[in-house]
Amino acid sequence: MLFKLYNHLLSVFQITGFKDPVLAARLITIGIYPGKRIKIIRKALFGGAYYIDINGSHYAIREKEMELITKVEIEEGIDEQ
Repeated sequence: MLFKLYNHLLSVFQITGFKDPVLAARLITIGIYPGKRIKIIRKALFGGAYYIDINGSHYAIREKEMELITKVEIEEGIDEQ
């Protein structure tokens, strides 16, 4: 599993880059770019998509696409930008 969600707590990550330039272009077009924070809200069963929140907008991202986003886990409670 890509992310471990404990007791329904949100996992929070900061995007540091992309491993695939085509995916990068697509995500940057909709406002998802390095420096943004990803909050994992929910993961679909059976290896499906992740339901994520980025600055109040919600997206469904395939697991394969999430693996192509380079990110670092950050602490909860950091002020939103």
